[in-house]
Parts: sequence; structure tokens; C-alpha cells
Amino acid sequence: MVKNHTMLHRWNLESLLHNEEEPLEEFVEHLESELTEHLHDYKTNKLNQNSETVLDFIRTMENLIKRVEQLSELAYCAVSENRKDAAAVKLEARAHEVKQKLDLLHTVFQKHVKGSTDENWNAIKKEIDASPIIFYLEEMRKRDIESVSENIAEVIEDFSVDGFKAWSDLYHQTISNLSFPFTDGETKQLLTLGELSKYNSVSDRKVRNKVHEARSGVLRENEDLFAAILNHFSGFRMKTYKYKGWESVLKEPLRLNRISKDTLDTMWNAIKSNNHIFQPFF
Repeated sequence: MVKNHTMLHRWNLESLLHNEEEPLEEFVEHLESELTEHLHDYKTNKLNQNSETVLDFIRTMENLIKRVEQLSELAYCAVSENRKDAAAVKLEARAHEVKQKLDLLHTVFQKHVKGSTDENWNAIKKEIDASPIIFYLEEMRKRDIESVSENIAEVIEDFSVDGFKAWSDLYHQTISNLSFPFTDGETKQLLTLGELSKYNSVSDRKVRNKVHEARSGVLRENEDLFAAILNHFSGFRMKTYKYKGWESVLKEPLRLNRISKDTLDTMWNAIKSNNHIFQPFF
């Protein structure tokens, strides 16, 4: 019989994000307001070659990205804790909208960084040389700016909230609402997918087989729903790639992970050639 180890401690998530002087609602409202203001200012102004202007934009983006990531992580933790919590679901939706504004601002930001002359960029580097963000910025200057127009980019980001991100949320919400029948010794119980997954690493293979059967049975009953969700999920991504002029679906993931197609192929070949080592365990 596998012992059930329950974690009793729960963190106060909001305390990790802000202080008592700025409640969560105010934090989100200020962030939304700042993003809207900066987006308007930087979109309406022409690219400025002045190093001070670009440096100020860099510092603004560094601050905004940090706070948006904090909000996104808080929302993710909140809905992971309880998918049926209406306040958590609402916070997640707002976090998506905030992230969408940041993505639009980032597109403008990239043009400012790449638009700096070498002379001005060298002056900027002297100011932030000790900062770890210099690697990211240098990488951005070498990257080709997407050929998609700013208007199309804005439309894609607008639709992503109720498209790409919405289908992703629906997938996770559907998964979280499922119950998996599982017998631990003589105890029959209904578990969430997360609770069931803790049995994946037990040493008894019979238990792992029971986990697989329980998981596969419930997911098979809902396979049409998941197929529809995943098809719409990938369909939105494919349409986005089409308008961006990307021919390979691997273009974005390879760039984000800073690896080449050859590296990815080498990794997969290593996995395939060693399947016989892992398959007996599972």
C-alpha cells in the first residue's frame, strides 16, 4: 500500500506579489494603466535614435516584464489551486489581457532596440553592461524583425486572448474537472489528475499500471472533446504562423529554446535509440 503524504501548509500567494500598501486589485489596475499609456506613447512616437530614449525604454520594459510575470505566476498558482474559484479564473483572464498588451509593447520595443545606431548602442551598453539583460538585448538586435505589419501583429495579439490562450485555458480547466477512480490498497477514491500522477514514480510496477489504466480510461471517454480542443489550439497557432510567413512550425520553439533543428534531431535520435531502457519501467 502506498502511503498518502499530504502537504498541510499553504502559502499566501498574494503576499509574494505585493505589499500591504498596494492591494492586488490596485497592482493590476496600475499595471494595466501603465501598459496602455506606454503603448500609446511609444507607438505614436517615431523611432528615436537618441541613446537616452532607448535606455529609458529598456528600463521601462525591464520593470513591466517583471511585474507582468509576477501577475501571470500568481494567476497560474491560483487557478492550479482551485479551478472552480471564480475569482482565480477572473484573475487569470486579466493576466492574459495584461500579457497581450505587454506583447504588443514588446514588438515596438524590439524596433527601438534594433533601430539604434551602433554608436548609440555602444553608449547604451556602457550604461547596462553589468546587467544580465545585455545578452537578451544583443540577441534581439541580431534577430530579424518579423515581416508582418504592425496592424496584423496587433490583431493577432488581440485574438490570442480568446483564441490561443482561451483554448489553452479550456484544456486545463477540462482536465482539472475530471475525476479518476483509483484503488490504493483497499481504499477506493476519486482523484484529480495531479493527485493520480504522484503514483507514477512508485517502485511497484503493478501500481503504475493501475495508474495508466485509470488515466487512459477517463481520458478515452473524453477523447472527442480533447481532440476538438487540441485541434483548435493548433489551428490558431498554424494560422498565426501563416500570417507571420513562417513555413516551419518549429521556428518559434527552436528560437525560444535557443537550439537548432540539428540539435533537436540529435536529441530525439538519442531518445529513440534508448527507448528500450525506459519502456520496461513504464
